[in-house]
Amino acid sequence: MKTKAWALGAMLATGVGGFGIAHAQNQNAQPQQTNQNAQTQQTQTDWVAEGRVIKVDDDELKISRPGGPNIEFELTRDTTFRMSGGNASQRDLQPGAEVRVRFDLSEDDTLAREVDIVRQASTPTKR
Repeated sequence: MKTKAWALGAMLATGVGGFGIAHAQNQNAQPQQTNQNAQTQQTQTDWVAEGRVIKVDDDELKISRPGGPNIEFELTRDTTFRMSGGNASQRDLQPGAEVRVRFDLSEDDTLAREVDIVRQASTPTKR
């Protein structure tokens, strides 16, 4: 996924492709520095994407987004899960659920820091 993370980071940094992914603002962030390196560093971390879960396993989450490409995220022990304003677990993530993912772009991967389950997957009713 190293190439995918690099390509995603390049598109996000340049605004190519209409990704519709927001750069999250840290409430405790320091004032903007004029140093070009500091600005480049900021544009490569702390992003938010929303979409529908396609696949989830022990260490990976894949979401689809309307009008944009699918995105794969690495899940780690440090990834936190939330639902309805409270704590949740990775077991609560199911294909079809709507999620908001706060993530970092690293040299190697797209790392999910926080996954907020906005709406659980609807289960079809039996007739």
